[in-house]
Amino acid sequence: ICRPDASGNLEQRERIVSREWTAGGQEFRTDEIYKQDINNSGSLTQRPVQHVEVVRTTVAGGGSDTTRTVSERTGDRLEVIERVIERARPDGRGGQVIEQELQRSIGDGRHQTMSTGRKRESQ
Repeated sequence: ICRPDASGNLEQRERIVSREWTAGGQEFRTDEIYKQDINNSGSLTQRPVQHVEVVRTTVAGGGSDTTRTVSERTGDRLEVIERVIERARPDGRGGQVIEQELQRSIGDGRHQTMSTGRKRESQ
């Protein structure tokens, strides 16, 4: 992602490296996000500052389970800061019922469920 600098010249501010693949009936996607490093003359970081992983599993009966995990760099390691778990199931009327759970990091590798929800989508 390029944006104009103070002189109006475009410079790279962010880079996203995405990978997608399937294995064992699951779909995977990862995004590694590199941003400008203010401690290194504004050039992009050598290691990703954020990592987003999405895993989708199709389940019997036409439903799916999807987990989205967001990690951010803390020193030399990536630490999970947020996880969203979504379960979609057919409602028997052509739509689906989606249950969602949001978990956030509360420190020391522990996570707390912040919210849960349920909605119905028609097709």
